[in-house]
Amino acid sequence: STVENPNDDTSITVPFNVGEVEYQGVELEAVGLVTDKIRLSAAVGYLDASYKSFDANLSGAKGPNGENLVYDNSYLDPKQAPEWTFGLTANYSTDFAGGLIGANAMYSWTDDFYTQEDNDPVSLVESYGKLNLDLGYERDSWRVTAFVNNLTDETNYVSRTSGTLITYGQESKGRTYGVELAINF
Repeated sequence: STVENPNDDTSITVPFNVGEVEYQGVELEAVGLVTDKIRLSAAVGYLDASYKSFDANLSGAKGPNGENLVYDNSYLDPKQAPEWTFGLTANYSTDFAGGLIGANAMYSWTDDFYTQEDNDPVSLVESYGKLNLDLGYERDSWRVTAFVNNLTDETNYVSRTSGTLITYGQESKGRTYGVELAINF
């Protein structure tokens, strides 16, 4: 939390313990062979995260005698705790010209979540999905792969924080693409 420095009236950040938080959830995964060359896999996760106790002064508010006020914040959502996550992958591979050719499509989705303890609206990371594709050829001790990550070129903030004077965030990468060459020796 942020509090006033009694020596010079500036603000300082003081770490605190949350109290008690409970995480419980479930993850389900499935893998299936559609043919001997096509494999599908899916995963879904559900997380129920909640504070059981969270007494702290998140705003830096003072009482009438200058004392720090402590409030029950157990109604807030724990940070970095999306309720739902989902992933789907399709793989295709086959023999080709003395080697192995493979294609992959991967989609992942993450529910919205907060990146600050106080659930400041600026720290809300909206739900987002990403689609990645690659196509590769492997033979003997080398492999070449062409890829496109974040095919839809959607960006979002993966971290957002507001402080006393500034608000900052880290934006995810937009579409990236390239070719990788790997040699094992």
